Amino acid sequence: MIRGEELTRLARDYIKYLFGAKESLRLKRAMYNWHKFWENITRKEVLREGWLERAIVKTPTWWHKPKQLARFVESLYRDYMRQQEREQERAQES
Repeated sequence: MIRGEELTRLARDYIKYLFGAKESLRLKRAMYNWHKFWENITRKEVLREGWLERAIVKTPTWWHKPKQLARFVESLYRDYMRQQEREQERAQES
């Protein structure tokens, strides 16, 4: 927020600028901030129709690589079996 004396200085800088003087740093900063504010309130987001369908189609799934799926499932099964064997060994030791 601009208040009091700062607003007076900015108004004076703006009037000088209107009559041909060079922009002051304070005026440049204020004009830049107003420009950014204007862009933010007037910006329209572009939403492409079908964006979700394109994203789904482009996302690879396990079905695209059945050999990789088979290896993954096999490794899960092996890990599960190892864990079961360890638990059985621990149970027998106790």
